[in-house]
Amino acid sequence: LPLALAAGLWLGTAQAAFAADAATEQRLDRLEGRLDALENAVKARDATIEGLQRAVQQRDAKIESLEKAAAQAQQTAAQAEKTAVAAAKPAAGPVTALQSADGKVKFAFRGRIDADAGLYANDKGSHDFNSGTLLRRARMGLDGTLYDDFAWRIEAEFGQGNAVSLTDAYVAYTGLSPVTLIMGQHKTPYTLEDRTSANFITFMERGLFVDAFNAGANRKIGISAKAADKHWNAWLGAFGENAQVSGPADEGWGINGNFGVTPVNEAGRLLHLGGSGYYRGPDASHTVRFSDTPEIQIDSTRLADTGTVSAQHYWFTGAEMAAVYGPFSVQGEYGRAGIDRATAGEPDVAFDGYYAFASYFLTGESRVFKDGAFDRLKPKADFSLSKGGIGAWETAGLDFGVYGGSTGGNLSIT
Repeated sequence: LPLALAAGLWLGTAQAAFAADAATEQRLDRLEGRLDALENAVKARDATIEGLQRAVQQRDAKIESLEKAAAQAQQTAAQAEKTAVAAAKPAAGPVTALQSADGKVKFAFRGRIDADAGLYANDKGSHDFNSGTLLRRARMGLDGTLYDDFAWRIEAEFGQGNAVSLTDAYVAYTGLSPVTLIMGQHKTPYTLEDRTSANFITFMERGLFVDAFNAGANRKIGISAKAADKHWNAWLGAFGENAQVSGPADEGWGINGNFGVTPVNEAGRLLHLGGSGYYRGPDASHTVRFSDTPEIQIDSTRLADTGTVSAQHYWFTGAEMAAVYGPFSVQGEYGRAGIDRATAGEPDVAFDGYYAFASYFLTGESRVFKDGAFDRLKPKADFSLSKGGIGAWETAGLDFGVYGGSTGGNLSIT
């Protein structure tokens, strides 16, 4: 009986264990099924997210394309409006730049008016300087570009009397950056003050020696190569005479050049050093004259004047310096001009000149230097009575001198 009872107990226990293992296996199967379902759900979710991301990307691309199309359409409409407005404006009004349909040919009108007025108080000296007014410059012209690499300018001067004279008439090739080739009548390489446009010089006129010695400079017909970047500038050319000079006799000829370095050239700070010069043969008259009027030209008296002097050749060399620190600036140049005499027995002569000035912008602006010359200054607030802007205000002081006949002879500057 005990043996039978033990066997019964063992058999019952084994059956219970087998039943428990079967239940556990069933639970595991159910769990694996749930895991598989969850994995499938995650994959489906990821696929949905990826599809949404692609849809968003496609939407963004479509929006960007539509924005570009809208911007292009707006630009085209604006250009068409500008062209229509420009065509509709009267000749006396301002006209915007005009261009061909493909934008390869463009031109724009340019011009300026400089009017002077002055009053001389002659307390000392023997000369009675004339007070009055003068239309110092009245210029009109056109600037244009052709097929990206060509530029041109033609401009006439209507001021200082009834005669009309040609200032610029040239074509420039700009496809050799940073070198520009210029052909025609244009300004020659000369001093810093002369290279700076009359629109941007500090005083009403350039320093006395700059104009007195410019017989070999100014505007002449020739060819030149000009190059510049932020820290250096160079310009070299060969020139004949001004377009106003004509006749059966041989014209004068010469070589002009300048070079400069600008180790500091940033907003509000500048240091520039350079030099310039020319060497010329006169026309068939074999004469030259160095002279200039006062610092305001309403009086035509020649304060510096050599008179007409015989010359085989004449030349100029000069040095220049400019510095800017915030609203404060200084600038100065020294020049020496010489005449190799054409008449036997007459000594060669040389003349010296200089100017130096300091300036300060009361309204806080700084002078701008670009491509070897001072450039357009932008006021912090444009002058406007209606909007309350006062513009840019500058105070400056100048010292200058011209003297010569250093080797003797009968020349003098008075």
